[in-house]
Amino acid sequence: MKKITTAIAVLTLVGCAGSPWSIQSMTAEELRIVPDSQLAQSFTHSRTQLVEAELRRRGLINADNEAHIRNETIAVGLDLKSAALALGPPMRVNESVGRSGKQTQWVYPGNRYVYLENGVVTSWSGW
Repeated sequence: MKKITTAIAVLTLVGCAGSPWSIQSMTAEELRIVPDSQLAQSFTHSRTQLVEAELRRRGLINADNEAHIRNETIAVGLDLKSAALALGPPMRVNESVGRSGKQTQWVYPGNRYVYLENGVVTSWSGW
């Protein structure tokens, strides 16, 4: 019974319109209506050419961030969306607001962290 329930859950997830797997099978025209966050999540799971082309069309992949996204690296000054495309979504996000604005900590497995201030990478540790 447990195996059947698991199989149904997996099939449901794969069939969901917003799942990374269904996005990867969409046409270029269908990708135009997918929100940035879902498109980016799909891209971090499997870097298909159509999804990459749509991210480029939207300006989310450009000459300034392309090398980091391709190499799955980050740098000080990289914007939030570029860092997310390069590293994938964090396990957890911690946020605070202070005098200098919004501070964000992204937590990844293996005690790895990325620190952002006002949506821009300022440092990281554990990489």
